[in-house]
Amino acid sequence: MVYKKRSGSWNKGKHLSEEHKKHLSEAHEGKQCGENNPFYGKHHSKESLESNRKKHLKENLSKETLERMVNSHIGLPPNIGCGWGKGDWFESKNNGKIWLRSTYEVAYAKWLDSNNIEWLYEIKAFKLSNGRTYRPDFYLIKESKFVDTKGYLTLKSKEKIELFKKEYGIPFEVLYWEDLKALGCDL
Repeated sequence: MVYKKRSGSWNKGKHLSEEHKKHLSEAHEGKQCGENNPFYGKHHSKESLESNRKKHLKENLSKETLERMVNSHIGLPPNIGCGWGKGDWFESKNNGKIWLRSTYEVAYAKWLDSNNIEWLYEIKAFKLSNGRTYRPDFYLIKESKFVDTKGYLTLKSKEKIELFKKEYGIPFEVLYWEDLKALGCDL
């Protein structure tokens, strides 16, 4: 397992012991992944998400951080400092206020709403034969089709996409920056 250091990370400048690396690796080898995860296939209610967000804001953030967030975002992202892209809150016509993980997802969601296309976000995780799960970004209701947006393709995500296509054979499309621009998404 490769560990990448990110700026602002809790372990910036620290080195993990071999024992700790082994523990982390074992924790991610199917023990709590996919169907073994107690939350697999379940979803938080909107009320639960909003309640937890407000509780987290009140209990864990300083006044300065709250002010900075109010000025930069409508609300609190679920995992501050995590992930590769820059997500944002989006007020959808059909889905209400929802956190999208990347700017490409936000742009595509805006395009879907402006074209009156009904969609759902990350509604299902699919178990793959390699023990991992794959969760496409969008489900287009009327087309019964899954759509994923990608800024770039890592080896891990490429493998997941190929396995998903091969094992499930359901309508599916991956949209990259060029595809989103061609649609007229505001990037």
